[in-house]
Amino acid sequence: MLENLPTTEVLGFMSSEAFLHSWGDGATVQDSVTVKRTDTDYPQLREHIRQHGIRTPVLIEVTDSGYRRLLEGHHRIAAAVDLGIETIPVTTDEHLYRHIDEMSWLLLSRDGLADDALEPLKAEAAAGLAVGLHDATGWPLIEVGSSQGRGLHYMVRHPSGQLMDVEGPHKEQHVAIDFDYYADSSVTFTEAHREEVLVRYREEFDEPVPMALMPAVATAVLRRYGMARDSSQAAA
Repeated sequence: MLENLPTTEVLGFMSSEAFLHSWGDGATVQDSVTVKRTDTDYPQLREHIRQHGIRTPVLIEVTDSGYRRLLEGHHRIAAAVDLGIETIPVTTDEHLYRHIDEMSWLLLSRDGLADDALEPLKAEAAAGLAVGLHDATGWPLIEVGSSQGRGLHYMVRHPSGQLMDVEGPHKEQHVAIDFDYYADSSVTFTEAHREEVLVRYREEFDEPVPMALMPAVATAVLRRYGMARDSSQAAA
């Protein structure tokens, strides 16, 4: 699970470093901010966040007593305070956290998709993006395939009739030309079932961009082409 929480709320979480720094029982993230600002690498991190936003969520756990404790991300929160960033991405999923932390190419900048996120979203992550776009808009999922039954790509059909992926809206005939070589037969356009695409994305493609990120990725793609999440406008 990945969510954005108010910075003021995150400051009230318990800190995993309370014992390390002898802050005492019940110490919160707020108590760590001053200490984190003194670290040598902090100015560089703060500048990076100023330019790009917080790309990696902070990792928290929920204790048996129901308290939320910050495990990783104290410096990012200090930077958010200093820069006036109002919300912070938060996850309790350590596997997701490590995945995001190790795969910087998929992360979002403050203004939208990072440039190096585009290539995987054109190829191995296209099916996941199509599901994300479908969930965000309700537009039909389309499998671009061949008459031999091979699925080649996944897109959504915009209300204008055009097909859309990370590169924006396309006329159907242009997509057919683009995929003619890979199809080795006629190119087909078939409405796909969400759950079947999701299973294929997770099992065959090994979910290269976590589906937990797809709502944010889909929103960034729609924003990139001037489309609202519930847009019914015709594609340009």
